[in-house]
Amino acid sequence: MSDLESPPAPGAAPGPAPGKPSAGRVVAGVVASVAVVLVAVAAWWPRTDVVTTFRADATYGDGRQYVAVVRHVHAPITALRLSGDSSSATDHYEIVLGSDPSGNYGHYVRLDAGTAEGIDGLTITWAEPGASIRYPSGHALYVPARLFTGGR
Repeated sequence: MSDLESPPAPGAAPGPAPGKPSAGRVVAGVVASVAVVLVAVAAWWPRTDVVTTFRADATYGDGRQYVAVVRHVHAPITALRLSGDSSSATDHYEIVLGSDPSGNYGHYVRLDAGTAEGIDGLTITWAEPGASIRYPSGHALYVPARLFTGGR
């Protein structure tokens, strides 16, 4: 203690030890760190946008209205290339055939790079046995009705 400092008052709580942060600063640091992690995860989390919806013009035995919802899955986390198998999370399109107009439930068909070109020109032909999906690139895919009807 220097000659200029007054002695502590009797019964007064001692201040923080020199060089040690106060409990409030530690808590603030932890809260700030958690906030940074949450923002980073939210920014890199995959999100899905509905591009278009095709309504079925064919009727199926259960009387439901069926749709094919084209969704774009944005997966910015793939820019990091954390895994050798980057195909599981890449930015891609998917078509969901079913009776849920939001496209959250049904039969999923994933469209990767080559088949997703010209997604705006996609056509779907509905028939009782199933749905035919045609891409402007010339690719075609047939999905039997049993895979997307009856609650699936």
